[in-house]
Amino acid sequence: FMALSPWIAVHIAPHVTPLLESAGCDPSLLAGILFSCDAGGAYLAKQIAVDPAAGLYNGLIVASFFGTAVTGAVPLSLSNTAGRQRKAAVKGLCIAFITLPLNCLITGSFCGMPMNMMLRNTWPIMILSLILLAGLLFLPQIMVPVFSGLAFAVRTAAYLSFAIAVFQDAGGPVILEGLTPLDEIYPVIVRIGVFLGGILPIFALIQRMLKKPLERLAEKVQLSPKSISYLILSTSNDIPVLMNLKELEDDGITVNVAYLMAAAYTIGDF
Repeated sequence: FMALSPWIAVHIAPHVTPLLESAGCDPSLLAGILFSCDAGGAYLAKQIAVDPAAGLYNGLIVASFFGTAVTGAVPLSLSNTAGRQRKAAVKGLCIAFITLPLNCLITGSFCGMPMNMMLRNTWPIMILSLILLAGLLFLPQIMVPVFSGLAFAVRTAAYLSFAIAVFQDAGGPVILEGLTPLDEIYPVIVRIGVFLGGILPIFALIQRMLKKPLERLAEKVQLSPKSISYLILSTSNDIPVLMNLKELEDDGITVNVAYLMAAAYTIGDF
């Protein structure tokens, strides 16, 4: 979405800005709600923000919690579980959505951001979290296709916009004007890839070195050793965890889903 962010800022954001400003929010909240920070959220928020501090808050913090949840954690956790396991995943999501607005405020406070600004941009997140919480509790059979469809739409738009950017950069005719140049996109992608290429093997090594202590910890908290290992893994990247939730017991699914909604990528992509 880094490629498409300038286009969204020009063609879509102006239509949403009056609504957000009338509610006392910065227009950059749109980016935090729809995208994760490393998938264009931070880039778009910076471009459409009226208040630079709000742009940082929405593009980096709100997008890291809410944007990532809506486009990643929720659809992947629901689509990769069924029956009792899906109920366990829904329980974890509900726990996470209850704490999500507070997570945004606490993180922003640690960054020294103004509390008034954060509150103005967080109350819509609280309302949306409550709506999603109610949907997950009472209409889970509807929420699965809704979030799966949303995730598919987001991924399709991201892949398509990047393909168009590559095509135009290679000398093809202009299909969409104002896309981010590839020279600005590649460094970000490469840095993330290089970091993950190093951190994931390190986590694998740590898990092997701490196998016995992790097994004792798992026994004390009544979880499987794999559930404990997945908690550590999601700290760098939660995609492997979400794709393999079926391997965990019900309590392990609940704990991992709730944890990764708040702590995924802590020392990874973000």
